[in-house]
Amino acid sequence: MKKGIRYETSRKTSYIFQQPQHGPWQTRMRKISNHGSLRVAKVAYPLGLCVGVFIYVAYIKWHRATATQAFFSITRAAPGARWGQQAHSPLGTAADGHEVFYGIMFDAGSTGTRVHVFQFTRPPRETPTLTHETFKALKPGLSAYADDVEKSAQGIRELLDVAKQDIPFDFWKATPLVLKATAGLRLLPGEKAQKLLQKVKKVFKASPFLVGDDCVSIMNGTDEGVSAWITINFLTAASLHELCAARVSEVLQNRVHRTEEVKHVDFYAFSYYYDLAAGVGLIDAEKGGSLVVGDFEIAAKYVCRTLETQPQSSPFSCMDLTYVSLLLQEFGFPRSKVLKLTRKIDNVETSWALGAIFHYIDSLNRQKSPAS
Repeated sequence: MKKGIRYETSRKTSYIFQQPQHGPWQTRMRKISNHGSLRVAKVAYPLGLCVGVFIYVAYIKWHRATATQAFFSITRAAPGARWGQQAHSPLGTAADGHEVFYGIMFDAGSTGTRVHVFQFTRPPRETPTLTHETFKALKPGLSAYADDVEKSAQGIRELLDVAKQDIPFDFWKATPLVLKATAGLRLLPGEKAQKLLQKVKKVFKASPFLVGDDCVSIMNGTDEGVSAWITINFLTAASLHELCAARVSEVLQNRVHRTEEVKHVDFYAFSYYYDLAAGVGLIDAEKGGSLVVGDFEIAAKYVCRTLETQPQSSPFSCMDLTYVSLLLQEFGFPRSKVLKLTRKIDNVETSWALGAIFHYIDSLNRQKSPAS
């Protein structure tokens, strides 16, 4: 009889099962080599094309360098005159070689609309830091104009003027402009909310900033919470993985039975273990594969770190990977312990269904036994 470990998450129940000692499980891996070939054309046209591309790239680099140099000259020459017009935190001076960029976020809440103009600097190959914020709020909120959409535009334009005053002209076209609506618009009927959003989008499109097709939207509660969480960790410079790990350790403390047996037997893992590993590329999504327990921890640290600057499609991956990693270690699994993840064994799904029907039939047989 196989021995198993079971745990609950908010979305799925996941299992790890000990592999029977007979019939070793084997994983076959295949390498696919890519062989590229380089062909050198001996005609004038490709050569001329390459020269043209080289000149174009050189011009673009020169143009960007000139714009950046001009910006630094402006900020050094008159920082007080430029930045003293609004109440905000002081402007950080970017060192040579550090990238400077901006972002504009409109927070359309129930009681008012607020604009946040953020300035970031990013040293080469490092996480950006916030060096400056300008903030201004107007009342009432967008939802107050549900029956007179045209009046909503005036406030939006006024807040856009704040951004124009705050961001150097040369950065306008590269600065993303976004509006996220929260509680106020969530409560409006769908048609009225969409009319307001379309009006804001029209005003945004007429602005000189970088505007995408998804520049205005209603933020759901989950995204609002996750974004606030990222804000706190960004400002406190705390690692998301460290925070998750500390909280998970508190939850698991003295609640998980540790056993030495897990070090010496083979285990299958499936259900949410499989989904989570496949979702972050630890195994092939269709074929499954093997990994070591430590791979979950490595993936957790990577996903938590990149979540700070590159939000994932699944905002819970950071927490889930951290939880699974620490849970396995609390059970007594060494980081080097191999787990085999598969959806099928002998072409049969590795789910609870077979076990449940087998147990049910066995219970019926037991009921019949006394009578016979």
